[in-house]
Amino acid sequence: MVPNPDTTIGRLYARLTDRISLAEFEQALADYFSEPRPAAELADYRAKRGAVKKLRDEVVPVLHHVKFVKAKGDIRFELGSDVPDCWLRDNPNAAPQVLRSRWRNPASNSGSARR
Repeated sequence: MVPNPDTTIGRLYARLTDRISLAEFEQALADYFSEPRPAAELADYRAKRGAVKKLRDEVVPVLHHVKFVKAKGDIRFELGSDVPDCWLRDNPNAAPQVLRSRWRNPASNSGSARR
């Protein structure tokens, strides 16, 4: 589900599909989670459905990973149904490193197994 670009989640997704620094990435998510959101959006986030499913399944796990490994550089998300979930570069001249937030079995479309 593609969110309306005039909503908070729509603006966040538009920003994440452009290459941004990891500092901007962390700040964008901090801003999103600190702003008030409709109750329906909170319920969708908790249930991993609707426009916020990609945020819950792909974006937030990558945020936790880059914080844990203390990554530097920039990031860009696909936010589609294709692999990979995002690309991470430690400097502008480096080849992007592919990150996937979860393992997907090519034989199934569920993507429920975790790696």
